Amino acid sequence: MLNNSATQDARDKLSKLVKEFDAILKPLESSRIIYLGTQQTEMSVYNIIAERGYEVRIWPALYPTAKQRDAYIFEGKSRLAPLIQSRAEGAEGAALIGHSTDPSRFTDEDLKERRRSYGKGGFALQFMLDTALSDADKYPLKLSDLIVLNIAREKAPTSYDWCNDPVRRITELQALGLASDHYYRPLFQAETVSAFTGRLLSIDPSGRGKDEMAYNVTYFLNGYIFLVESEGILEGYAPQNLTRIAEAAKTHKVNKIFYESNFGDGMFGQLLRPFVNRIYPCSIEEVRHHVQKERRIIDTLEPVMMQHKLLVDYKLIERDAQNIAAKLSYSLFYQMARVTMDKGALKHDDRLDCLAIAVNYWTRQMDADAHAIEDAARAELLDKELEDFIAYAGGYQNPSRNWLS
Repeated sequence: MLNNSATQDARDKLSKLVKEFDAILKPLESSRIIYLGTQQTEMSVYNIIAERGYEVRIWPALYPTAKQRDAYIFEGKSRLAPLIQSRAEGAEGAALIGHSTDPSRFTDEDLKERRRSYGKGGFALQFMLDTALSDADKYPLKLSDLIVLNIAREKAPTSYDWCNDPVRRITELQALGLASDHYYRPLFQAETVSAFTGRLLSIDPSGRGKDEMAYNVTYFLNGYIFLVESEGILEGYAPQNLTRIAEAAKTHKVNKIFYESNFGDGMFGQLLRPFVNRIYPCSIEEVRHHVQKERRIIDTLEPVMMQHKLLVDYKLIERDAQNIAAKLSYSLFYQMARVTMDKGALKHDDRLDCLAIAVNYWTRQMDADAHAIEDAARAELLDKELEDFIAYAGGYQNPSRNWLS
Protein backbone atom coordinates (compact mmCIF):
# COMPACT_ATOMS: atom_id res chain seq x y z
CA MET A 1 0.00 0.00 0.00
CA LEU A 2 1.30 3.45 -0.93
CA ASN A 3 2.40 5.68 1.99
CA ASN A 4 1.03 3.30 4.60
CA SER A 5 3.88 4.15 6.99
CA ALA A 6 4.61 7.82 6.33
CA THR A 7 3.35 9.10 9.69
CA GLN A 8 3.31 7.78 13.26
CA ASP A 9 -0.48 7.32 13.16
CA ALA A 10 -0.18 5.32 9.93
CA ARG A 11 2.57 3.16 11.44
CA ASP A 12 0.49 2.54 14.57
CA LYS A 13 -2.51 1.56 12.44
CA LEU A 14 -0.39 -0.81 10.35
CA SER A 15 1.12 -2.34 13.48
CA LYS A 16 -2.36 -3.10 14.86
CA LEU A 17 -3.56 -4.55 11.55
CA VAL A 18 -0.75 -7.10 11.34
CA LYS A 19 -1.66 -8.39 14.80
CA GLU A 20 -4.83 -9.86 13.26
CA PHE A 21 -2.81 -12.65 11.65
CA ASP A 22 -1.76 -13.88 15.09
CA ALA A 23 -5.41 -14.15 16.08
CA ILE A 24 -6.72 -16.06 13.03
CA LEU A 25 -3.80 -18.45 12.50
CA LYS A 26 -4.51 -22.09 13.33
CA PRO A 27 -2.19 -23.27 16.12
CA LEU A 28 -0.51 -26.05 14.10
CA GLU A 29 3.16 -26.99 14.03
CA SER A 30 3.19 -26.32 10.30
CA SER A 31 1.54 -22.90 10.63
CA ARG A 32 3.66 -19.87 9.73
CA ILE A 33 3.11 -16.17 9.16
CA ILE A 34 5.38 -14.70 6.49
CA TYR A 35 5.58 -11.00 5.64
CA LEU A 36 7.28 -9.92 2.41
CA GLY A 37 8.13 -6.30 1.76
CA THR A 38 10.66 -3.49 1.78
CA GLN A 39 11.37 -1.53 4.94
CA GLN A 40 11.47 2.21 4.36
CA THR A 41 12.73 3.68 7.64
CA GLU A 42 14.29 2.80 10.98
CA MET A 43 10.73 2.85 12.41
CA SER A 44 9.50 0.24 9.91
CA VAL A 45 6.83 -2.25 10.95
CA TYR A 46 9.42 -4.95 10.22
CA ASN A 47 11.41 -3.75 13.21
CA ILE A 48 8.24 -3.78 15.33
CA ILE A 49 7.33 -7.37 14.47
CA ALA A 50 10.91 -8.40 15.26
CA GLU A 51 10.26 -7.22 18.81
CA ARG A 52 7.21 -9.53 18.90
CA GLY A 53 9.32 -12.59 18.26
CA TYR A 54 9.31 -12.78 14.48
CA GLU A 55 12.55 -13.66 12.72
CA VAL A 56 13.58 -11.04 10.17
CA ARG A 57 15.68 -12.04 7.17
CA ILE A 58 17.00 -9.48 4.72
CA TRP A 59 17.75 -10.51 1.13
CA PRO A 60 19.67 -7.70 -0.65
CA ALA A 61 20.05 -7.67 -4.43
CA LEU A 62 23.87 -7.66 -4.24
CA TYR A 63 26.26 -9.54 -2.00
CA PRO A 64 27.21 -6.85 0.55
CA THR A 65 30.73 -5.88 1.59
CA ALA A 66 31.86 -6.35 5.19
CA LYS A 67 31.07 -2.69 5.90
CA GLN A 68 27.64 -2.97 4.30
CA ARG A 69 26.91 -6.10 6.34
CA ASP A 70 27.20 -4.01 9.50
CA ALA A 71 24.06 -2.11 8.42
CA TYR A 72 22.02 -5.29 8.87
CA ILE A 73 22.99 -5.75 12.52
CA PHE A 74 20.22 -4.83 14.96
CA GLU A 75 20.73 -5.12 18.72
CA GLY A 76 23.85 -7.18 18.19
CA LYS A 77 22.27 -9.72 15.81
CA SER A 78 22.53 -9.79 12.03
CA ARG A 79 19.30 -9.92 10.03
CA LEU A 80 21.08 -10.72 6.79
CA ALA A 81 19.72 -13.97 5.33
CA PRO A 82 21.97 -16.84 6.52
CA LEU A 83 22.51 -18.08 2.95
CA ILE A 84 23.69 -14.65 1.81
CA GLN A 85 25.90 -14.19 4.86
CA SER A 86 27.54 -17.61 4.63
CA ARG A 87 28.34 -17.11 0.94
CA ALA A 88 29.66 -13.57 1.45
CA GLU A 89 31.91 -14.70 4.30
CA GLY A 90 32.90 -18.01 2.69
CA ALA A 91 35.94 -19.00 0.68
CA GLU A 92 34.48 -17.60 -2.55
CA GLY A 93 33.06 -14.49 -0.88
CA ALA A 94 35.57 -12.08 -2.37
CA ALA A 95 34.50 -13.09 -5.88
CA LEU A 96 30.80 -12.68 -5.04
CA ILE A 97 30.88 -9.25 -3.35
CA GLY A 98 29.07 -6.67 -5.46
CA HIS A 99 27.40 -9.24 -7.71
CA SER A 100 23.73 -10.22 -7.92
CA THR A 101 22.41 -12.59 -5.25
CA ASP A 102 19.71 -13.81 -7.67
CA PRO A 103 20.99 -13.60 -11.29
CA SER A 104 17.82 -15.25 -12.60
CA ARG A 105 15.87 -12.17 -11.47
CA PHE A 106 18.43 -9.34 -11.64
CA THR A 107 21.61 -9.64 -13.67
CA ASP A 108 24.65 -7.55 -12.76
CA GLU A 109 24.05 -5.31 -15.78
CA ASP A 110 20.41 -4.87 -14.85
CA LEU A 111 21.36 -3.80 -11.32
CA LYS A 112 23.94 -1.34 -12.66
CA GLU A 113 21.22 0.29 -14.74
CA ARG A 114 18.91 0.44 -11.73
CA ARG A 115 21.65 1.97 -9.58
CA ARG A 116 22.08 4.76 -12.14
CA SER A 117 18.32 5.23 -12.32
CA TYR A 118 17.58 5.20 -8.56
CA GLY A 119 20.72 6.97 -7.35
CA LYS A 120 22.85 5.92 -4.40
CA GLY A 121 20.25 6.43 -1.67
CA GLY A 122 17.31 5.00 -3.62
CA PHE A 123 19.25 1.91 -4.66
CA ALA A 124 20.50 1.30 -1.11
CA LEU A 125 16.93 1.48 0.18
CA GLN A 126 15.03 -0.40 -2.52
CA PHE A 127 17.58 -3.05 -3.53
CA MET A 128 20.04 -3.36 -0.65
CA LEU A 129 17.26 -2.85 1.94
CA ASP A 130 19.55 -0.54 3.91
CA THR A 131 17.59 2.28 5.57
CA ALA A 132 20.64 4.20 6.83
CA LEU A 133 20.88 6.63 3.90
CA SER A 134 17.10 7.01 3.72
CA ASP A 135 16.92 7.84 7.42
CA ALA A 136 19.77 10.36 7.14
CA ASP A 137 17.94 12.22 4.36
CA LYS A 138 14.45 11.95 5.84
CA TYR A 139 15.27 12.98 9.42
CA PRO A 140 17.13 16.32 9.25
CA LEU A 141 17.70 17.00 12.98
CA LYS A 142 20.77 15.17 14.30
CA LEU A 143 21.59 14.75 17.99
CA SER A 144 25.27 14.85 17.00
CA ASP A 145 24.85 18.53 16.01
CA LEU A 146 24.15 19.45 19.63
CA ILE A 147 26.90 20.44 22.07
CA VAL A 148 26.38 18.65 25.40
CA LEU A 149 28.03 19.82 28.61
CA ASN A 150 27.32 20.86 32.20
CA ILE A 151 25.80 24.34 32.09
CA ALA A 152 26.14 26.67 35.08
CA ARG A 153 23.22 28.88 36.08
CA GLU A 154 24.88 32.31 36.19
CA LYS A 155 27.77 32.43 33.71
CA ALA A 156 29.22 30.50 30.78
CA PRO A 157 32.20 30.55 28.38
CA THR A 158 31.66 32.94 25.50
CA SER A 159 32.49 30.51 22.66
CA TYR A 160 32.67 26.78 21.87
CA ASP A 161 34.13 24.54 19.19
CA TRP A 162 31.98 21.58 18.10
CA CYS A 163 33.34 18.21 17.07
CA ASN A 164 32.17 14.65 16.45
CA ASP A 165 35.45 13.02 17.35
CA PRO A 166 34.91 9.56 18.90
CA VAL A 167 37.13 10.67 21.79
CA ARG A 168 34.55 13.37 22.68
CA ARG A 169 31.55 11.07 22.30
CA ILE A 170 29.42 10.74 25.45
CA THR A 171 29.00 6.99 25.78
CA GLU A 172 27.31 6.97 29.19
CA LEU A 173 24.22 8.80 27.89
CA GLN A 174 21.69 6.82 25.89
CA ALA A 175 21.24 8.56 22.56
CA LEU A 176 17.66 8.12 21.32
CA GLY A 177 18.57 9.08 17.76
CA LEU A 178 18.97 6.87 14.72
CA ALA A 179 21.91 4.56 14.12
CA SER A 180 25.34 6.21 14.52
CA ASP A 181 23.79 9.40 15.98
CA HIS A 182 25.43 10.27 19.31
CA TYR A 183 26.01 13.08 21.80
CA TYR A 184 29.38 14.87 21.89
CA ARG A 185 31.19 17.18 24.28
CA PRO A 186 32.74 20.38 22.88
CA LEU A 187 36.25 20.17 21.52
CA PHE A 188 37.13 23.53 23.05
CA GLN A 189 35.50 26.26 25.11
CA ALA A 190 36.75 29.79 25.71
CA GLU A 191 38.45 30.76 28.95
CA THR A 192 36.52 34.03 28.94
CA VAL A 193 33.33 33.72 30.99
CA SER A 194 30.36 36.11 30.96
CA ALA A 195 26.94 36.32 32.57
CA PHE A 196 23.99 35.19 30.45
CA THR A 197 22.38 38.10 28.63
CA GLY A 198 18.88 36.60 28.42
CA ARG A 199 16.65 33.98 30.09
CA LEU A 200 13.38 32.69 28.66
CA LEU A 201 10.69 30.24 29.74
CA SER A 202 8.70 28.90 26.76
CA ILE A 203 5.41 27.00 26.90
CA ASP A 204 3.42 24.89 24.45
CA PRO A 205 0.08 24.79 26.32
CA SER A 206 -1.48 21.76 24.62
CA GLY A 207 -2.14 19.58 27.63
CA ARG A 208 -5.29 17.86 26.39
CA GLY A 209 -5.85 14.13 26.48
CA LYS A 210 -2.52 12.33 26.14
CA ASP A 211 -0.74 15.45 24.91
CA GLU A 212 1.58 17.21 27.32
CA MET A 213 1.77 20.84 28.31
CA ALA A 214 5.47 21.28 27.59
CA TYR A 215 7.76 23.97 28.90
CA ASN A 216 11.47 24.67 28.74
CA VAL A 217 14.01 27.20 29.96
CA THR A 218 16.74 28.59 27.72
CA TYR A 219 19.56 31.03 28.40
CA PHE A 220 21.33 33.18 25.82
CA LEU A 221 24.92 34.39 25.47
CA ASN A 222 26.96 35.60 22.50
CA GLY A 223 24.82 33.90 19.84
CA TYR A 224 24.56 30.58 21.73
CA ILE A 225 21.29 29.15 23.06
CA PHE A 226 21.59 27.07 26.25
CA LEU A 227 18.80 24.56 26.99
CA VAL A 228 18.81 23.94 30.75
CA GLU A 229 15.33 22.55 31.44
CA SER A 230 12.68 20.74 29.38
CA GLU A 231 9.61 19.12 30.90
CA GLY A 232 6.17 17.85 29.96
CA ILE A 233 3.10 17.92 32.19
CA LEU A 234 -0.16 16.01 31.84
CA GLU A 235 -3.55 17.12 33.24
CA GLY A 236 -3.53 20.37 31.30
CA TYR A 237 -4.10 23.67 33.08
CA ALA A 238 -4.52 22.34 36.61
CA PRO A 239 -3.43 24.81 39.34
CA GLN A 240 -0.50 22.60 40.37
CA ASN A 241 0.83 22.69 36.81
CA LEU A 242 0.57 26.47 36.53
CA THR A 243 2.27 26.76 39.92
CA ARG A 244 5.07 24.49 38.71
CA ILE A 245 5.67 26.69 35.67
CA ALA A 246 5.78 29.86 37.78
CA GLU A 247 8.22 28.17 40.19
CA ALA A 248 10.47 27.24 37.25
CA ALA A 249 10.45 30.87 36.12
CA LYS A 250 11.54 31.92 39.61
CA THR A 251 14.24 29.24 39.88
CA HIS A 252 15.88 30.33 36.64
CA LYS A 253 15.24 34.08 37.09
CA VAL A 254 13.78 34.36 33.59
CA ASN A 255 13.23 37.73 31.95
CA LYS A 256 10.14 36.66 30.03
CA ILE A 257 7.58 33.87 29.64
CA PHE A 258 6.71 33.10 26.03
CA TYR A 259 3.80 30.81 25.08
CA GLU A 260 2.14 29.59 21.90
CA SER A 261 -1.47 30.61 21.32
CA ASN A 262 -3.56 27.43 21.16
CA PHE A 263 -7.04 28.61 22.03
CA GLY A 264 -8.86 31.85 22.78
CA ASP A 265 -7.31 35.31 22.59
CA GLY A 266 -4.61 35.12 25.22
CA MET A 267 -6.72 32.82 27.38
CA PHE A 268 -3.80 30.71 28.58
CA GLY A 269 -1.91 33.86 29.52
CA GLN A 270 -4.87 34.99 31.60
CA LEU A 271 -4.92 31.63 33.41
CA LEU A 272 -1.18 31.70 34.08
CA ARG A 273 -0.79 35.36 35.05
CA PRO A 274 -2.19 35.16 38.63
CA PHE A 275 0.26 32.37 39.49
CA VAL A 276 3.19 34.28 37.98
CA ASN A 277 2.21 37.54 39.71
CA ARG A 278 2.10 35.74 43.05
CA ILE A 279 5.31 33.70 42.72
CA TYR A 280 7.61 35.56 40.30
CA PRO A 281 6.24 38.65 38.51
CA CYS A 282 7.63 38.91 34.98
CA SER A 283 6.57 39.65 31.41
CA ILE A 284 4.24 37.16 29.66
CA GLU A 285 3.98 37.23 25.87
CA GLU A 286 1.93 35.25 23.34
CA VAL A 287 3.07 34.06 19.90
CA ARG A 288 0.92 32.77 17.02
CA HIS A 289 1.95 30.44 14.21
CA HIS A 290 0.27 29.85 10.85
CA VAL A 291 2.74 27.42 9.24
CA GLN A 292 2.50 23.61 9.25
CA LYS A 293 3.96 22.54 12.58
CA GLU A 294 6.53 19.99 11.35
CA ARG A 295 7.90 22.33 8.69
CA ARG A 296 8.10 25.22 11.15
CA ILE A 297 9.95 23.08 13.72
CA ILE A 298 12.53 21.87 11.20
CA ASP A 299 12.98 25.27 9.53
CA THR A 300 13.59 26.82 12.97
CA LEU A 301 15.85 24.21 14.56
CA GLU A 302 17.88 22.85 11.64
CA PRO A 303 19.95 25.97 10.82
CA VAL A 304 20.72 26.65 14.49
CA MET A 305 21.70 23.04 15.15
CA MET A 306 23.81 22.79 11.99
CA GLN A 307 25.74 25.86 13.13
CA HIS A 308 26.16 24.14 16.53
CA LYS A 309 24.62 27.07 18.39
CA LEU A 310 22.29 24.94 20.54
CA LEU A 311 23.90 23.69 23.76
CA VAL A 312 22.18 21.19 26.07
CA ASP A 313 22.75 20.60 29.75
CA TYR A 314 24.10 17.11 30.48
CA LYS A 315 21.74 16.63 33.44
CA LEU A 316 18.72 17.52 31.30
CA ILE A 317 19.42 14.55 29.01
CA GLU A 318 19.73 12.29 32.06
CA ARG A 319 16.35 13.48 33.39
CA ASP A 320 14.74 13.12 29.97
CA ALA A 321 15.81 9.47 29.78
CA GLN A 322 14.67 8.70 33.34
CA ASN A 323 11.27 10.38 33.07
CA ILE A 324 10.18 8.74 29.82
CA ALA A 325 11.73 5.29 30.21
CA ALA A 326 8.39 3.60 29.46
CA LYS A 327 7.16 6.14 26.87
CA LEU A 328 9.89 7.04 24.39
CA SER A 329 7.53 9.12 22.27
CA TYR A 330 7.42 11.75 25.06
CA SER A 331 11.20 12.26 25.01
CA LEU A 332 12.43 15.57 23.59
CA PHE A 333 15.41 13.91 21.94
CA TYR A 334 13.38 11.02 20.53
CA GLN A 335 11.06 13.61 18.96
CA MET A 336 14.02 15.66 17.72
CA ALA A 337 15.66 12.73 15.93
CA ARG A 338 12.43 11.53 14.29
CA VAL A 339 10.55 14.60 13.11
CA THR A 340 10.06 14.86 9.35
CA MET A 341 8.33 17.29 7.01
CA ASP A 342 5.31 14.97 6.88
CA LYS A 343 2.21 16.23 8.66
CA GLY A 344 1.55 14.10 11.75
CA ALA A 345 5.02 12.53 11.60
CA LEU A 346 5.19 12.27 15.40
CA LYS A 347 2.71 10.80 17.84
CA HIS A 348 3.77 13.42 20.39
CA ASP A 349 5.71 16.56 19.52
CA ASP A 350 4.93 18.94 22.39
CA ARG A 351 8.45 19.17 23.86
CA LEU A 352 10.07 19.61 20.47
CA ASP A 353 7.52 22.23 19.43
CA CYS A 354 8.21 24.08 22.68
CA LEU A 355 11.95 24.07 21.95
CA ALA A 356 11.26 25.49 18.48
CA ILE A 357 9.25 28.29 20.12
CA ALA A 358 12.25 29.19 22.29
CA VAL A 359 14.81 28.98 19.47
CA ASN A 360 12.58 31.07 17.20
CA TYR A 361 12.41 33.76 19.90
CA TRP A 362 16.19 33.93 20.28
CA THR A 363 16.73 33.86 16.52
CA ARG A 364 14.42 36.84 16.09
CA GLN A 365 16.23 38.61 18.92
CA MET A 366 19.57 38.03 17.17
CA ASP A 367 18.14 39.40 13.91
CA ALA A 368 16.76 42.42 15.75
CA ASP A 369 20.11 43.04 17.48
CA ALA A 370 21.95 42.80 14.15
CA HIS A 371 19.57 45.33 12.57
CA ALA A 372 19.91 47.61 15.61
CA ILE A 373 23.71 47.53 15.37
CA GLU A 374 23.54 48.27 11.64
CA ASP A 375 21.09 51.15 12.20
CA ALA A 376 23.26 52.57 15.00
CA ALA A 377 26.37 52.45 12.80
CA ARG A 378 24.49 54.15 9.97
CA ALA A 379 23.17 56.84 12.33
CA GLU A 380 26.66 57.44 13.75
CA LEU A 381 28.08 57.86 10.25
CA LEU A 382 25.28 60.26 9.31
CA ASP A 383 25.87 62.34 12.47
CA LYS A 384 29.57 62.55 11.65
CA GLU A 385 28.88 63.72 8.11
CA LEU A 386 26.42 66.28 9.45
CA GLU A 387 28.98 67.61 11.94
CA ASP A 388 31.56 67.96 9.17
CA PHE A 389 29.06 69.79 6.96
CA ILE A 390 28.09 72.22 9.74
CA ALA A 391 31.74 72.85 10.58
CA TYR A 392 32.56 73.50 6.93
CA ALA A 393 29.54 75.75 6.39
CA GLY A 394 30.52 77.79 9.47
CA GLY A 395 34.04 78.40 8.19
CA TYR A 396 35.78 75.98 10.57
CA GLN A 397 37.80 73.09 9.24
CA ASN A 398 39.25 70.29 11.28
CA PRO A 399 43.06 70.75 11.13
CA SER A 400 43.53 67.02 11.12
CA ARG A 401 41.79 66.93 7.73
CA ASN A 402 43.87 69.71 6.17
CA TRP A 403 45.96 68.46 3.28
CA LEU A 404 48.77 70.84 4.30
CA SER A 405 49.14 69.22 7.73
